[in-house]
Amino acid sequence: MTSPKLFNGLIWSAVDKFSIIGIQIIFEILMARVLSPKEYGIMGMLLVIISFTQVFIDTGFGNSLIFKKDRTEIDFSTAFYCSGLLGILIYVLLWIVAPEISHFYNHDITNYIRVIGLGVIFNGLSIIYKTRLTVIIDFRSQAKFTFFAVFSSAVLGLMTAYLNYGIWALIIQNVSLAFFNLLFLFLNLKWIPKRNFSTKSFKELFSYGSKLIYAAIINSIYLNFNSIILGKIYSAKSLGLYSKSYQFTIYPVSTLTNIIQRVFFPYLIKFQDDYNQLFNYNNKYNKLIFVLLLPIITIVILFSHTIIKLILSERWLEMVYSFNLLFISTLFYPLIVMNMNIFQVIGKTTKFLFVEILTKIVGLIIIFLSYKYGLNGICMGILIQFVIQYIITSFFVAEALNESFLDAFRIFLYLFFALVIYCFARFFLQSNLFFQSYLKSLLTIIFICLSYFLLYRFLYKKQIIEFYKKKIDIL
Repeated sequence: MTSPKLFNGLIWSAVDKFSIIGIQIIFEILMARVLSPKEYGIMGMLLVIISFTQVFIDTGFGNSLIFKKDRTEIDFSTAFYCSGLLGILIYVLLWIVAPEISHFYNHDITNYIRVIGLGVIFNGLSIIYKTRLTVIIDFRSQAKFTFFAVFSSAVLGLMTAYLNYGIWALIIQNVSLAFFNLLFLFLNLKWIPKRNFSTKSFKELFSYGSKLIYAAIINSIYLNFNSIILGKIYSAKSLGLYSKSYQFTIYPVSTLTNIIQRVFFPYLIKFQDDYNQLFNYNNKYNKLIFVLLLPIITIVILFSHTIIKLILSERWLEMVYSFNLLFISTLFYPLIVMNMNIFQVIGKTTKFLFVEILTKIVGLIIIFLSYKYGLNGICMGILIQFVIQYIITSFFVAEALNESFLDAFRIFLYLFFALVIYCFARFFLQSNLFFQSYLKSLLTIIFICLSYFLLYRFLYKKQIIEFYKKKIDIL
């Protein structure tokens, strides 16, 4: 893959994902003004279940096809039948266990589960269509199809919400998104799988994808464990506040991470045997992600109270502290994902699974120590988990690629500078200087941006000069 093609893929992948984020943020803002934190809490219970079942669909066969260099139409057809059948089996299982899940949460959500579960079937049928586009780096088509699907489902969800359908509006939006995604992919690609099912192909694809599935199951349980605790032990309102904080922090950053990962995974495959080059690329983009996020996070946290009150209304102000903690956590999330991506690139899925289990054991210990302190305690625990996970994954990546581990600690120096900038900005905002509040806020933002500009110019002076010499050579 050439650099221009990679860059083009990155741009259209960004358009794809940020079109989703843009529409969904508007959708969530409008919905939050109609629905209560309690209703979002119930939806949070449903999404825990769906996100767990979705792991089986999203992970495994799709990544296996991307990893396999000599893939054939038989491979695509075999993967399609497996993913489709898996989606149907998961839905049948959800239908059966729905009453037990309702009993666990002490909420009557049986019918909700059985309806929202339909999305799993649609996603199971659409995943290989998306994979075909990913293999040829055609993110432009994906962006187009996704935009129409998200827009159509958002309109449908808003219409039902303002017709007082309550939580059913969120469920309808979720299921219709999966349906429209499948519909637009099928109508435009016009790909129909062959009738052949290859046992040999299945074994090859499953051999690579199975360990990724195991790791993804562990990761899904781990990521949703906080929601399970809040929904079971605390109130639906607490889960609603957590879910909304997550949607406006970790979710958009995880989407940004997915943009980079889905493009660079097929690109980095060609460096499978060049460990030094692979390590340098990984470090380079980890630092790039980190330094881009720092100023954004500093500004948003500084004005989080005003932002939440203005956008979501006063009844969501209880989420300010949890929002800030989760937003700081997002600094480390993409670095962890990119580190874990390296194990897939070099084909060390056993090591991938080992590191996944190790980090999640550490994380679960932290969760058990923090859950007794309620919503804010859990969010603080998530921040601590992410920091530790970054250190662990960086160590094992360096070990696998025979490189130095110490370079991973450099980002903590950036955090120190960010803390200094934040403290100065906070002091200025709380000072008694004779400025109008809006003018003081504007000056604070200018100060933060200027501070980061000078900091990065000092730290990356050589790279900036090289960049301008080459004009455009970010790779």
